[in-house]
Amino acid sequence: MLNQVILVGRLRSFEDFGVLIEVPRPEKDAGSDLIPCALVGNIASNTKEYCNTNDIIGIKGRLESQGVSMMVKVDKVTFLSSSRTNEDTEGGE
Repeated sequence: MLNQVILVGRLRSFEDFGVLIEVPRPEKDAGSDLIPCALVGNIASNTKEYCNTNDIIGIKGRLESQGVSMMVKVDKVTFLSSSRTNEDTEGGE
């Protein structure tokens, strides 16, 4: 079994658990989804240092359920539109 999620969206806010990203739906005028993403360790500190709200980021991770809600546990963040840098950060290295 494979549990892998790749998302590209706008960073909307920093939360206690990590970040909320806004990902547009593929249908025209269908709106977007706010997806909670858990950041830990170096990923969290680098994201807070290099990203601001409304920056476009890419996230690679896996879905985890917490009761009735789902959250993306982040393994990698790619800073796509950060004005300060354009680099990747990976956990565990």
